[in-house]
Amino acid sequence: MTKDNNSTDSAGFAPETPSAPQVTGIAIEDAVLTTVPFSELGETLPTGVFHEGQRLHSYTLAPFTGDLEVMLEELFQSKKQGADKVYSTLRQFLPTAIRDIGGISLHKLDSDPRRLIDRMDLGDVFSMVLGLRCAYHGKGDIAISGQCPNCNTRNADQGDYNQPYHDLGTVDVKCYQHLPQEPLFDIVLEDGFTVTGEHITKVRMRPLKFYQLKTMGDPNSGKFPNLNMISAMMHSFPESQSYQSPKGDFFDKKLYSRLINSPRDKKAVFDAMEKLQPGPVMQIDMDCINCSYQWKEGIPWGQLPSFLYGPISPVRS
Repeated sequence: MTKDNNSTDSAGFAPETPSAPQVTGIAIEDAVLTTVPFSELGETLPTGVFHEGQRLHSYTLAPFTGDLEVMLEELFQSKKQGADKVYSTLRQFLPTAIRDIGGISLHKLDSDPRRLIDRMDLGDVFSMVLGLRCAYHGKGDIAISGQCPNCNTRNADQGDYNQPYHDLGTVDVKCYQHLPQEPLFDIVLEDGFTVTGEHITKVRMRPLKFYQLKTMGDPNSGKFPNLNMISAMMHSFPESQSYQSPKGDFFDKKLYSRLINSPRDKKAVFDAMEKLQPGPVMQIDMDCINCSYQWKEGIPWGQLPSFLYGPISPVRS
């Protein structure tokens, strides 16, 4: 594992760690995600970290202390905004809040644990955030509010018989059932497309990494949603000489337009994306008190201090 002792928070995530030739991808047909409620997950990661060929997918939380809460509050005072603020806070906070992964301290997995957090699947980080919240309160109770899309009635949990709190333990979490190697999945294209004189008939994709949170949430990225998502998940073209080990964010509008020229290939890639999103859904089921209409409301996890360590009642979406 490459060490970068000059890494700083302002630098963010460095490019993928150079290593030996990448292992072969897993056929997307062999990717199996099972859905379990968060209450059954325990301190288990949906994907996990691969270390010396071993999948580590358990974690241990550090005991809560006042210092931990103060640290989070201070980190969240950053002048950064939106997803960049959440990203910056969590990459510095989690190495203190998480004692180990797979029984190995984060400092042993990487001399700079922030790099380890950066490289983790986004769904694993979401799981740890929910775990911290539930551990602090000793249960999954959370007050959620939202406006019914059907009748516009404002629904707000009060913690009483009529409007009880919601339970984070009911949140659906998608987990890889069997993962023999890092989650790199190959999608075969029926028609393919040509670029730099090569005909591409296979693409390799992966789940979103935590470091991509800040760019995925950036409205100024210049990419429309579908391109933004596929570009972030695209790893390489494994049978191409030019794109077998590309550097940085290589999947641009030109490549995207060539990929979707074929409706069959477009469908294959978009269908595959369902298997590339492990982790909690980060939404909770709502049932309107007025008309009984059911919908999903986002979990207000982005306001980290109040979400993790605030009282149950004031947390609002």
